[in-house]
Amino acid sequence: MTDEDARFQLAADAARRIVRQCRAHVDASTLRYAGRLAAASASTPYGIEAAAAAQGQHKLALQWKVAHAEATSNAMLSHLLGLDILLQQGTFYPLPAMPIARSIAEVAASTSWALAANVEPDERAARGYAGLFRSLEKSISGSLASDAERHRVLREGIVQDLAKSGVRVVRHTKKGISTDEVSQVIVGRAHAKTRFQYSQRVDEEIPTIGETYSGMSGVVHGEQIHLSTSWLMPDTYARLIGLVVQESVEAWSRAMHTWVGVQPGLFINPNERLKLIHSVPEQYRAAFDAEDAQASAE
Repeated sequence: MTDEDARFQLAADAARRIVRQCRAHVDASTLRYAGRLAAASASTPYGIEAAAAAQGQHKLALQWKVAHAEATSNAMLSHLLGLDILLQQGTFYPLPAMPIARSIAEVAASTSWALAANVEPDERAARGYAGLFRSLEKSISGSLASDAERHRVLREGIVQDLAKSGVRVVRHTKKGISTDEVSQVIVGRAHAKTRFQYSQRVDEEIPTIGETYSGMSGVVHGEQIHLSTSWLMPDTYARLIGLVVQESVEAWSRAMHTWVGVQPGLFINPNERLKLIHSVPEQYRAAFDAEDAQASAE
């Protein structure tokens, strides 16, 4: 076996185990989540929002966030299950694996943004409403005419109801002309946009993998240089899959657990991360070690 083959095997095996460990963690966390919501104390971010909702404040925002947490949990588990099945094949398939890894990063970044515990309650409420309006706008643009009209009526009803409690919306302007589409929600001094680029969201919420997003997208979009890399240097994509999945699930887990006041435990064997590092060609390993140490310090 050549050094190149050995590096690939090391990276691929580590990626497989990381994906399996992440899958087990998401599965266990999802099963416990309803109980953790019910047991969350009044001092947790969720508890604060639930108390406010009981008083009629930002109830819709909280409902959307609870639904969002459930949906993204199921999505994470489904993606990880599919990726696990794919990686357990005797042949390593980096091209179909990469879109799944990118989806895991996008779902994790969305969850991290929506449930952020390190922002003020008004900011969390604004993000909840922004997520709700984004869902409505997607339904309007992607539905049949009759369904789209029903969603428009629903949107305008929500806008009017929110205005009574001081929540403001900003409409999207296209070529200097104002449209009915909601582009921003303002709660107090906080505001949140309904439109965003996934590359930007991943970069903001999971900065340790932000720079890898363009590479993953290159594979998904069929760009020649990225496709060639998958064949010429398969160990590179094996490492990328392991790194992206680990960092993404950690970000997802941190957001989901911190929102309800739970400290997530260690669920990845640190040795698997070391194996990813050891699979890097020696001439590049020092730079990889430095980046990994900096990420750990942050």
